[in-house]
Amino acid sequence: AEHAFCLMLALAKKLVVQHKAIEQGKFPRGTNLPLRGKTLGLAGLGRTGKAMATRGLAFEMKVVAYEPYPDLEFCKKHDIKLLSWEELLKQSDFLSLHLPYSKESHHTIGAAELVLMKPTATLVNIARGGIIDDAALAKALAAGQIAAAGLDVFEGEPKLHPDLLKVPNAV
Repeated sequence: AEHAFCLMLALAKKLVVQHKAIEQGKFPRGTNLPLRGKTLGLAGLGRTGKAMATRGLAFEMKVVAYEPYPDLEFCKKHDIKLLSWEELLKQSDFLSLHLPYSKESHHTIGAAELVLMKPTATLVNIARGGIIDDAALAKALAAGQIAAAGLDVFEGEPKLHPDLLKVPNAV
């Protein structure tokens, strides 16, 4: 959960982009996206998803989730609204994936799902490679269809889809 949150912060604050600019002798003055008041969508509300929820709440984010077998007591205690999969995609400013990998979850995020997301949305995956269609994600990032992606896992590990290396809005 800390790593997923680190990726979110790095992208929201444009940490890597600004670091690279400073290395080139530039002093960027871009706006950084605040997390406060944004919607953190969690795909999966197991142990890591719950840990992510409490971190999001500490940053004063609105937390929503998709979870087929929810811990209703946890959701009530932390005021987490459960949504359908489609609504989670549409409402999330930051979407963090915490799903197990299976035949059913293969390419859970593909071109059709990315179209539903906000153009300002950030996608984070620390769960498993293969949950995201990396080729579709690279295309969406290059086209500005979504704002950014933070990835700790990849579909073809240890190799990366070559187009993911070309987009500046992925960490």
